[in-house]
Formats: sequence, structure tokens, C-alpha cells
Amino acid sequence: MIGWRRAAVLGGLGVMAAMALPPVYILVLLIPAFTGLLWIVEESPGLTRSFSGGWWFGFGHSAAVLGKGGVVVIDLANPKQPKIVSRLSKKQIGRVEDLVAVAGRLFLLGDRGLQMLDAKTRRVVETVDVQPRQRAARMGRFIVTVGKLGLQVVDSAPLTFAAGASSTGQGAAAPSQ
Repeated sequence: MIGWRRAAVLGGLGVMAAMALPPVYILVLLIPAFTGLLWIVEESPGLTRSFSGGWWFGFGHSAAVLGKGGVVVIDLANPKQPKIVSRLSKKQIGRVEDLVAVAGRLFLLGDRGLQMLDAKTRRVVETVDVQPRQRAARMGRFIVTVGKLGLQVVDSAPLTFAAGASSTGQGAAAPSQ
């Protein structure tokens, strides 16, 4: 399977998996969804094709649309009624060139660096100044940013942990004196 047909099938499998989640709860759809994902990814000729297969499968759960005016995050858990979760204007987040999801968090790459959105409110909670600001890719828990003159790797684990701790009020305790 090649091209747009492969992407459409994988996106459809992702939608099937999303229909096993609330409010639809059709759990039996997980079996063909993950079987199809594993079958297609396993038959992929290279690492890049395998990663793209997982990306298209994940696309079936939610989508972030990037445009000149900003970013719109859409929840596709109920495919019959997609919901706009958040709208972020260019004024709020600057010009965004690319985005990537890691550990349930969305990272935006653009003229303001690498910005992490909160998982619940979808607002910027952390920013990391990176020099390459054209493309971003996920490699496990790492985010690789690429630009004309270089490449930079950012470990997302400390960012997601710090943001999670601060949003729950369970940050690190101050040292006692």
C-alpha cells in the first residue's frame, strides 16, 4: 500500500481505535485497529515508513491544524461530532512552522522557539529557546528540531514532568535550611 491510500487506511484504523474510547465504547474495534496497524507497520520497508504509519494512526485520535492565523486543536474521539478543543492565534503563539505530539502534549515550533501546550487547557505552559526552527520530529521522548544551519535534540521528559507537577501543585519541595 502506498501514498494517500496507506495514510487513509491508517487514519481510519486510528479512528476505529478512538471509537473504543468514551463516549462510544465499542471496545471490539481495538482488535482490527491494532492488528491492522501492526500488519501495515511491520510490512513497511524502512524506519521512516514505520514512523509515518504510527503518525497517521495517531492522527485518527486528534488533529492539530496549522495555518496562517495560528493553530486549531480538534478532538476526534467521537468521529461523528469532532470538537474544537483550542484555538491559538498567531498573536498568542507567534508564527508556527511545525508541531509534534509527545506523551500527550503538543509542542509547537516557530519564531518563539519550542512551546509546550498544557494537556488540558491547550495553552502554552513552557517555552524552550532552540535555534533550528523549521521542522520538528518525535523520536521517543526526544524532539528533534531542524533548521537551515543545524539540528538540536530536546529531551521532553523534564518539560512534561515539570508542567505536570506544577499544574497539580506537586512540584519539588524547596530544600530546608
